[in-house]
Amino acid sequence: MRLLTYALLMKYGYNVNTGGRVLNPTVVFCNDRDNYYTMLGVAGSGTTAGLEAWCTYVLEGIRDELDKVDKLTDYAYLTRCILHPAVSFARSREWITETEEQILVCVIKTKVVKSSDIARALPTLTPNQRTYQIKNLVEQWMLLPVNPGARQYTIGFSNNYLVRGVIKALREQGFIPAPLDKP
Repeated sequence: MRLLTYALLMKYGYNVNTGGRVLNPTVVFCNDRDNYYTMLGVAGSGTTAGLEAWCTYVLEGIRDELDKVDKLTDYAYLTRCILHPAVSFARSREWITETEEQILVCVIKTKVVKSSDIARALPTLTPNQRTYQIKNLVEQWMLLPVNPGARQYTIGFSNNYLVRGVIKALREQGFIPAPLDKP
């Protein structure tokens, strides 16, 4: 049934191999395995009502996943519900200092920063202190140069303490399904 559903989606224009596609419809079947097997049994009855229930199940699942993608592409939502909580979590665990937190919040707000932006956000820091803070955050992969050697930076959330806060925020916002959260 799942293969047939997938084939029909592709037949009617939903092609996961198309560049930029951010949703694989099989995610619908993996989020809640018990419900998947229940719906598979309903569809397996071969009745019109059973097939209609299966189609509704699949389409609602795809809609829910697309809603998640829409939320994550809304920068206001992403900032409020994922990025700021991730930085706050790192600070609460004392993985970053208060100064680092203020710099990262500045980066989240402006998306790309240079030293002068940090000077406006933290006017008490000297140029040498700003340079030190930037260098330290770059070394921890929390700030990433927009291009190699550039002196403009964006926030980085991989390979550092911030990723733990991102995962926590994604879990709290319902983006991580239970089977992945508690395997």
